[in-house]
Amino acid sequence: TQVGSSFILCCLALPWVYQTYSRMMVVTLGSQLFVSGGLLDSYTLDLLGTQNKGLYGRYRLYSSISWGLGSMVIGGIMDHFHGDFEPNFLLFAVLSALLIVLVAWKVPNQAVVQHRETSNDTGGDGSGSN
Repeated sequence: TQVGSSFILCCLALPWVYQTYSRMMVVTLGSQLFVSGGLLDSYTLDLLGTQNKGLYGRYRLYSSISWGLGSMVIGGIMDHFHGDFEPNFLLFAVLSALLIVLVAWKVPNQAVVQHRETSNDTGGDGSGSN
């Protein structure tokens, strides 16, 4: 979903799109088709497990703080470039690509994690026989 949303939002950098409000609105609404906030929250809670569900509030807090700081940085970039949108879209494209790489690299494969937990519970080989 992140790839689709990022691709659609990068279309906002095209001059044909950002010249009119209606085209920008269509592209922005199209990007919302790929938003999966509820799925990500569910995945985060599942990843935290029952013992660490109390830490979920911290994740939400840091998400809100980063959103606020990012808004200020983007506003500063807009002021520096006198309202030109292109640097913001380029920054968005770079950060989205970085996010995709980091997620693909760092998010554990749930099947591998469950297999390791099973093998630790049953004696090491995952077969269930001791």
